[in-house]
Parts: sequence; C-alpha cells; structure tokens
Amino acid sequence: MRLPPYGAHYRPEIDGLRAVAVMAVVLYHARIPGLSGGFAGVDVFFAISGYVVMSALRREEALAGRIDWIRFLVRRIRRLLPMLLATIVFCLLLGYWLLAPFGEFQHLSKSAMAAAGLSANLYLWRYAGSYFSAGVEQMPLMHLWSLSVEEQFYLLTPLVFLLARWQQLGGLSRIILALTAASLAVTVWGALEHPTATFYLPVTRTWEFGLGALAA
Repeated sequence: MRLPPYGAHYRPEIDGLRAVAVMAVVLYHARIPGLSGGFAGVDVFFAISGYVVMSALRREEALAGRIDWIRFLVRRIRRLLPMLLATIVFCLLLGYWLLAPFGEFQHLSKSAMAAAGLSANLYLWRYAGSYFSAGVEQMPLMHLWSLSVEEQFYLLTPLVFLLARWQQLGGLSRIILALTAASLAVTVWGALEHPTATFYLPVTRTWEFGLGALAA
C-alpha cells in the first residue's frame, strides 16, 4: 500500500498546543510576571513529540507492514539540521566579534561542537551547571539542550521497537509503559539528589516522551 501524502493526517490542535508551549517558554525568559513556571512548556513539547512520532510510526507500520527507519531519521535530519547549523554559524560569527577570545568564545565554540554532535545537553550538564543559574543567560546556545534531548529520543526510538519485538512481551505499549515508569521513578529521585543532571539527561526526560507515545 502507498503511504498517504505528507499532511494527510495533519492535526491543527497539535500545532496550537505547540504554539502555547513555545510562547510559555518565550514569556518565561522575558520575565513576564506570573509566568515563572513557563519553562514547563518544554515538558509539554516533549510529550507532543512522543505523541506525533509514535502516531506516525504506528500508522506507517499499519499501512506498509514495516517501518523504514532510514527514511524516519532522514526526515528528522532534513527538518532540523539546516536551521540548527544556521543558528550555530550565526552565533559563532557574532561571538567572534562580541565575545572575548579566551574564555567566552572558547566556551561558545565548545557548546557549538556539542550541539552539532547532538549532545548539547550533556555538555551543558558537565560544564554550564544549572539551567536556572544567573550566568546561563550569557550563553547563546544554551537553548539547544532541549533540541539535543529530542534528537536523542529520535535515535532511541528504533531500539524501543526492536526491544518490543525481541522480548515479545505482548506489544509495544508494555515496553513504553515500563520505560516511562522507570524514567519517572528516576526523575523523582534525581530531582532531590541530582537536580542538574535530572534536568539535562535524556533518561530523566524519557517519561515525558513516553506519556505522549502512550497517548498515541
């Protein structure tokens, strides 16, 4: 069977929810009174991603009988990579003129390499400290931590499907439910013991993608 054309299953309410989540984050960074929790828009965005990706993959599997994982990853690369590289290059050019060559620009260069390597969240966890500390507002590529988490989710998704088939535990839903529950438990513990790592690492964000996937 031929797959439906792109947009055939478009859900406008999903884009509306995306817009609300993005605006919450933007207004949080603009220090709008009463929106001190606007950063939670990122959590909503992760759940939306889990829903959208799982819906698309289940639909493809039902129609074609299999999932073309190369095509899945290429679609994400084509959607994200051009703007990601443009953002990195733009920030590096500005940083070359505006930042001190030692210290500030060195840090920017390292964060740019980490972002290009889909690991900005890991770099920031190790070297930038808490997302809520005062100095992070001077880091031009700080916001790319969430994009790296999403890219890591894309890379791990095929492994979840393979695990479900290998274990034969009664379907994909049980695997996702187990991973979601385990991630949430680690997150609750980590929020008290290791809050910075809990904020950045994909293992403590998996439950958010998992909730969206379960909804799908």
